[in-house]
Amino acid sequence: MPAIRVIARRLVSEAGPEHREMSKYESGEAEAEARAVPGRHDEPWLNVLDEREFGSPPAIEMAIARPEISRHVRGRAIDLGAGTCW
Repeated sequence: MPAIRVIARRLVSEAGPEHREMSKYESGEAEAEARAVPGRHDEPWLNVLDEREFGSPPAIEMAIARPEISRHVRGRAIDLGAGTCW
């Protein structure tokens, strides 16, 4: 199994926006907000993506479709600190 590179950074401050965002996910507030976003998908987070991060899917599709970029797309990644816009 290949080594997994970890990019570490400082712990978030309780006064910072990252902590407030994290708290929303831990409390379930983010799920409730996602369910409140109207859209065509049964999966609430796809509606959030359509409304707030609509550029992401086309950017990924473009990167995969262009040979000069797609040849650099390989491997696996997981974003453990993911949150909307964070």
